[in-house]
Amino acid sequence: MLFQNITILDETFQIKENQYVGVKGDRIEYIGGEMPKEDYGECYSGEGKLLMSAFYNAHAHTPMALLKGYGENMTLDDWLHNRIFPFEAKLRPNDVYYANLLGIAEMVRFGIVSTTDMYFPGEPIAKSVLESGVKSNVSIGTTCFTEQSFYELKDYEELKYLIPTYHNEGDGRLKIDMSIHAEYTSTPKVVRGAAEFGKEQGLRMHIHLSETK
Repeated sequence: MLFQNITILDETFQIKENQYVGVKGDRIEYIGGEMPKEDYGECYSGEGKLLMSAFYNAHAHTPMALLKGYGENMTLDDWLHNRIFPFEAKLRPNDVYYANLLGIAEMVRFGIVSTTDMYFPGEPIAKSVLESGVKSNVSIGTTCFTEQSFYELKDYEELKYLIPTYHNEGDGRLKIDMSIHAEYTSTPKVVRGAAEFGKEQGLRMHIHLSETK
């Protein structure tokens, strides 16, 4: 497709008017002030419109769209242990799949095309990302309140499946990340093991850090 005479906000945050933007497949191939020689198919008038890069959500729990307003005006500890964790214990994979699609639809509506997400279980989230067409870095959010090592946790077993199955799928739209939920919901032993495994696999790390006093 070709956008004609459209205003764009470029990568340096400069406004450029009366531009042509040619798109082929899932890639922008041409941006310029003159009509491209190549045929990009159907043309759209851009008069009175602004074309700009989409937004990226650098931290999300997208399936928690189901929990909006479930616990208001509570301390973090009270909210987590008396509202969120009990609710999440009842969620099944199919619930998470549809909840993630709901959250994705809401984000796309407001121009967000990619998230760095921390939630569980990983597979229904990964499937919904691939089916929706958006981009996402998906991580599980490891917690541990025992003396176990990272390699003894179910999250490690899940990651051993998720990484070869979903990492870089969807033409690179989907990434699997490592994730520690927070310093107050884990142990140094687990954090160390997760960091070692993530480095070995070449994955990014996602964590809640210093959220409150």
